[in-house]
Amino acid sequence: MKPRHTLSKGTSKRGKQGFEAKPERSQNPRPVKSAKSKAVQLFDPDPGVAYSIERTSQLAHVPRRRILVYCKRRLVSPIANPEIEGYWFDADALRTLKRIEELRAICDEPLAGVRVILGLMREVQRLRAELRGLEI
Repeated sequence: MKPRHTLSKGTSKRGKQGFEAKPERSQNPRPVKSAKSKAVQLFDPDPGVAYSIERTSQLAHVPRRRILVYCKRRLVSPIANPEIEGYWFDADALRTLKRIEELRAICDEPLAGVRVILGLMREVQRLRAELRGLEI
């Protein structure tokens, strides 16, 4: 039977280097740098830009196939005719995709329920805008 290890018992792979223990961490946490340097910048899509389905998928963190399902179920609409020009989305569609994903994560609703919730959210936004117009 062949020996398992080719090195003799007295030698190790490290040779004659000693074993170094990791230094213990102090109880005090490291000082935090200023909030400005670590601030997360949110992505706000430009209103006049059209995004391809691939770029929309990346920006919204939604798989391309799922975007196509949402289009088929009429939860989100491309800005152009997909049969002629392909799937292109604007800033509103990108925001809608993110809302759909948030609703699915929080509520675990089927897509029909998500459609109702999105409709209600749009109505609330419309009523708030109307109320702001009356206050001026």
